[in-house]
Amino acid sequence: MQKLVVGVLGLAAIAVLTANPVKAATTCAGLHKEVEALGGGATLEQFRQFWNAAANMADCTDEYREGLGRKVAVRLAEKIEAAMQAGATAESQKANLEATLQYNRLWQVLAMLGDVEAGSGNTEAASRRFQESLEVIADENLTKSPPPKDVIRAIFKKAETQRLLSASYVPAPRNRAGVPTGLGARGVRGFVPTARAVPITFLVDSVDFDDKGQAAVIDLAFQLKARNSPDVTLVGHTDPRGTNAYNQSLSERRAKAVKDFLQKQNYAGRITTAGRGEDERFQPDDVSQYSDEQRFQMDRRVELIE
Repeated sequence: MQKLVVGVLGLAAIAVLTANPVKAATTCAGLHKEVEALGGGATLEQFRQFWNAAANMADCTDEYREGLGRKVAVRLAEKIEAAMQAGATAESQKANLEATLQYNRLWQVLAMLGDVEAGSGNTEAASRRFQESLEVIADENLTKSPPPKDVIRAIFKKAETQRLLSASYVPAPRNRAGVPTGLGARGVRGFVPTARAVPITFLVDSVDFDDKGQAAVIDLAFQLKARNSPDVTLVGHTDPRGTNAYNQSLSERRAKAVKDFLQKQNYAGRITTAGRGEDERFQPDDVSQYSDEQRFQMDRRVELIE
């Protein structure tokens, strides 16, 4: 994955102002003049002061405050990156990474937080952070220049992997208009997944959904209707345990169970089903990082092809 623009500035240090405080502007216009006067030479602490001042000025727009917040977040992230280059671990920087989010959500920071949560085994939190990163990348107001498609693909795969591993279903986030984002988006800035692994899980040796599977299939129905998907293919998958013949039959029946549910939810598109049994194991972001049992859990899924 592309090097994330993210390092460390202790929280105590963040609260200490530099020896070059900004002037006491009383209006947003005056504040803007101070910002322009310093230009690119303003320090992290000066931008923090500007941001704090703008938060209390009624004549400052939300857009202007967000712009100042982004400048603070970027400079803080640069210090985090510098510390990590000097040997600090991502885990040790978790609090500092989270501190940037009060100023602005940077996709790089959210992806790094996803890595931290994944490394700690917090699969649900990791999937949420990776999906938030995708959501920010997709928002052209928050991310003017998107990362390369291979970076987006890597974040998508990590979000997908962690969601499969989570004990409970992690729903796709929705934007202010209620449109699915993250793993629920049709595409992210030019990246369109050819297939997506949905953790629709079942009771043992059954075609009845378990609690996680029930939540997943409900969310899937919402996403398909929100995206106006006309034709989809559902492919059932099992883990390698059991005979090939049994797993093939079970995967077909489970895909059919998902189809039946979607149709009962008034999804009007054409649905084709198929089963692959144990033949096509899920390929996570890094196979070497997962145990056999975790691989089995990821294998048990239904893939959606649109």
